[in-house]
Amino acid sequence: MRKLLMAAAAAVAVGASLGIAQAAEVSVVNPSLPQQPTAPAAPATPALSNGNNPVPLGSVAPGQLVMRIELQENVYFASGWSTTQSQGGDKMQPYGILGYPRLYMGVDGQATNGLLYGVYWQIRNGCETGVTCTSAGSGGTPGSAGVSAQSGENSLFWRYAYIYAGTAQLGIGRIGVTPGPMMLFLGPGVFDDIATGGWNGDINDWENGASFGQSGSAPNWPWPDVGNEYDSAKVVYLSPKFWNMMNFGFSYEPSDSLLTDGQNCAAANTTSLGAGFTNCNNQSTSTAANDLQRRRNTIELGGQFSNTFNGVGISAAIAGMFGGHVLPAANNPGLGSFTSFTAGNGKTVTGSSGTTNFENILAGEARAAVTFAGVTVGGSVIGGQYNGQWAPLNAGGIDSFAWMVGGEYNIGPLQVGASWFTWKYQGYWTLPGAQTDAGLEVGTTYNIAPGLNWYAEYLYGQRYKGDFNFETGAPGAANNNAHVNIIGTGLGFRW
Repeated sequence: MRKLLMAAAAAVAVGASLGIAQAAEVSVVNPSLPQQPTAPAAPATPALSNGNNPVPLGSVAPGQLVMRIELQENVYFASGWSTTQSQGGDKMQPYGILGYPRLYMGVDGQATNGLLYGVYWQIRNGCETGVTCTSAGSGGTPGSAGVSAQSGENSLFWRYAYIYAGTAQLGIGRIGVTPGPMMLFLGPGVFDDIATGGWNGDINDWENGASFGQSGSAPNWPWPDVGNEYDSAKVVYLSPKFWNMMNFGFSYEPSDSLLTDGQNCAAANTTSLGAGFTNCNNQSTSTAANDLQRRRNTIELGGQFSNTFNGVGISAAIAGMFGGHVLPAANNPGLGSFTSFTAGNGKTVTGSSGTTNFENILAGEARAAVTFAGVTVGGSVIGGQYNGQWAPLNAGGIDSFAWMVGGEYNIGPLQVGASWFTWKYQGYWTLPGAQTDAGLEVGTTYNIAPGLNWYAEYLYGQRYKGDFNFETGAPGAANNNAHVNIIGTGLGFRW
């Protein structure tokens, strides 16, 4: 531990003295070497925030271990308005200051026989321990802890945690909390690199994080670069790059659980009460309704291509996901039950009992982009037999399909871009008809100085599902068609 802390401190000192904008690096003491290596004069590998891509082969000298540290913080002012910002007669404040710190750490090594190995972590700032992010009165009145107490309850959590090993000739294997090929090969064509990331960025916490109470009005993000794909523990293989233009990957995920050292079941096996085990990390059947939309034995396969021809860059990829699901125990109540109600058009919507019959996962994606003279245009499609963000679809439900088109322009320190996506999927399990989510993002980034960026972005989102109330998140006559507008500007620091 003492050596690790000393290495981290040295990394900060080296990076500060060099003024580098990428990840700081320092050679860590290796007791197997007769002569200890000196700190490299410059970063040997790209910034850790780009660590979703396969590790650059040969970036660390034989017989060395290199520690990398990166800090990221976005702080910006956001304002917005939506159809669900007034709840229960309370109107939410439509503006505020947001921010999100991240810490990336990794160690990369190469043995003298060519073995590449290492570890990668991403740590983020969470909410108060055990509760959802909520506001608190400054006076510290009962039921409202106050600002000081709130800050003392903030937590950190792991977003990535994996170990890798391999060779330049055979490829790289990963194990732990890591993306699979569906996310790793997403690349250009999704346009979530604009400003803070648009509908997959920090600014959408304005709505999705419920920080300002605009519950349910923002569209879901349909592509797999989200925690519901990469937060599960899995084994991943990434091939070498053939002809310096294409590679492929494979992953296996036993269940959709995190990286833990136990089952972490929510209930004891009290069969006399009919409870059984529920919410276990690895589980085949369950009496808990919320276990039924969990994946099991999921496989991802994919390949990608990228090259430049006479100044024109071409990038494309295709990937698929295949998996099973948790089966219901005999006394599982099922998902989706609700009472009858009268819709806005006067029709009676009949309540349903919970469904216990779900399908296996079957999904596919494809994307392509072309770059010339700093301009990138492209698009992507994704769809299949699943619901929402990679959950099994109820039998007879509507398959998922989403598409996106967009473009961006990069010149010197300036980036501008825009995109639009539309996604149709089942949504609430037992209500007939598809749910439609759609979103526009327009944004810009300007690099003021090494590691310091200015962001500005505008987001528009809309959602529709007949007889579903997006404010309450349940079947209902009101708020079946939700809209949201968000604008924001601020600074991002990355070192």
